[in-house]
This record gives sequence, C-alpha cells and structure tokens, in this order.
Amino acid sequence: MSLFDQSSRWHGYMSSALTIENESARQRVITLNERIRDHVEADGDVRLYLPQENSMPTAVHGDGMSPEEIYILDRWRVAEADFILMNLDNPSFGVGQEAEIACSLGTPIIAFHHQGKLVSRMIKGMPLVFDPEMTGNPSGLLIKYQDQFEFKDLLPEITARLVQIKSSRTPLQEVTLGEASFSSILRSAMSNRDLRVEDLASQTGFSVEFIRQLTSDLDRVSERLPSQVQSNWCLRNIPPDRFNVPGISVIKKLAQCLGVSASDLLGERFMHRAAIEVLAAAGKSGVRLDEFASVSDALGFEIRYSRAARSTDEKSEIVKEIQEAVKRLRGPHNEPG
Repeated sequence: MSLFDQSSRWHGYMSSALTIENESARQRVITLNERIRDHVEADGDVRLYLPQENSMPTAVHGDGMSPEEIYILDRWRVAEADFILMNLDNPSFGVGQEAEIACSLGTPIIAFHHQGKLVSRMIKGMPLVFDPEMTGNPSGLLIKYQDQFEFKDLLPEITARLVQIKSSRTPLQEVTLGEASFSSILRSAMSNRDLRVEDLASQTGFSVEFIRQLTSDLDRVSERLPSQVQSNWCLRNIPPDRFNVPGISVIKKLAQCLGVSASDLLGERFMHRAAIEVLAAAGKSGVRLDEFASVSDALGFEIRYSRAARSTDEKSEIVKEIQEAVKRLRGPHNEPG
C-alpha cells in the first residue's frame, strides 16, 4: 500500500513553529529544520518528517488543506513517530499540542532552543523530554545551543541523544489490531444501545466531532485526508489505538453512558475470555495451568488473545504454539497429549 512508508527503521517528527509572521524568522526555522533532517538521516536508519515540506500554507502539497485535515495529518505523524525533535526557538500553539500528544503516547522528546531565547516554563516542564540518566529533571535536559550558522554545538548533541534512544528502546512495530481496537469496541457498545454519534455526544457532553474521531478506525481517518495526501505522502501503518488515545476520565464517562465497564471499552473482557478458551483447549491435550502460564507469558500472547476471541482459526493456531512450547519445556520424553 503506497500510503505507508516502511523504508526506514526509525521514524521521527520535527515539531516547530511554522505560523510565523516575520519572514526572516520563519526562514531561519525552516533552514535549521532542514539541516537537522539531513544530519539525522545521513546513516539511512532514520526518517525525519518535516511538516514544513508538506503542510505549510506555502507548501505545494499543503495548499488548500483545512484546519481539520491538518489536525488529523499532524496527529497521525506524531502518533507514528519513534521520537520527537522539538524546536523551541519560537512560541507555537501547535508545538505545545504535539508535545501533549507525544506525552500521552510515551514518545521520547529531544527539545532544544537557542540560549538567547525565552521558553515557556510549561513546555520546558513536559515529562517526556528524553532523560538517559534518569535525573527526573525535564527542564534541565533541554539542549541550549549558541552557533546560529553552522549549528556545530547542536547537531552532535542531537545525534548523541538519538543514539541513546535507539539503544534503550525498540522502534514502533507496524501492526494493526483493528479487530480489537478501541474504536471498534466503542462502536459495538453504541450499537448495543442503539446510539448514534450525536446521541452519545449529547449524553457525555463531548462534541460530535470528538465522538466521531473516537469511533473512526484508521482507514476511515485516512479517508478524511485530501487525495494528494493519500497519493503523495507515505503514512506509517500504526496500531490504531495510537491515534485514538482518550484519557481515563473520557473512558470512564463513555462507559457510564453506555452502561459498560471501562475495562470492556479497553478490550480486557475479550482478552480474558479468549485466554480462558485457549487454556481450556490446551488443557484437553494435557497442558497444565502452570505450564500454560509459563509459556504464554514467554511467547507474548496477550495481544493475540483479543483476536482469538473472534477467530477460531487464531485460537487453534495459539493452542498449537502453546503445545509446541510446552513440549520444548518438558523435554523430548514427556510431551503433552
């Protein structure tokens, strides 16, 4: 699918002010962002997305995009990123919003600004500024640079922190668990109570657009982007719940209005049901409970259980893998079944 890019292992998002009235200041931001992009992409293992090349009012592909389309595009780009580079040289509402999206996803942020710039204490205190030494002091971790022409004190520091991020994390896996996504579970709960988007918005006090976004899987979301986005830009195939990430208070309010538990909306009921069914099937072949717990944890089946709740084939495949793992655990002379 040409919509998605799989050419690089690590994906980053360049967050910076772009709506700047002063033309020279805007050009300086654009130039710095480009220098950083060229620097971090040099080894071929990183792809850094620059909004300025795609969705600025003056960008070729960005002309005519509505605020709603920009919100979807930039939220998707932040959600697909393994790390965020944040240019704080100029105040920006968009940067602040992108910082909060990144924090809600646990995405590490490398933030920097020129030492002569005054930066908001709110943005300096964001908790996801990358902290390799675990100091617990986000505001002290912002990179302050002096060289405004060659950026010789900034670029090596960004590289060093990227190396540390790559050694301490794994890149986002491009998997789609659409069957058990929050959006699909929410739609099912609404259908059970015969509620439309407008009905749930009225009951919860949330806006219609907010509920519509929460009920939209990624294929529906991407369809709301202009045709040039879908044909010219490569979006990463991200797990759906990275785009729709409502807070706990929102989930509790939705659950209250829908007459279900918060854990139901999060899919835990399906995971528990599937685990029990898989355990029962494996038990018929002689797998003990302690063996099941041991090998299923080691094989990381928690996510697949949610699929098994809906798919007999998936459940059978998991049972076979459980049996094979127990066989290896017991040794060649004591097989299950």
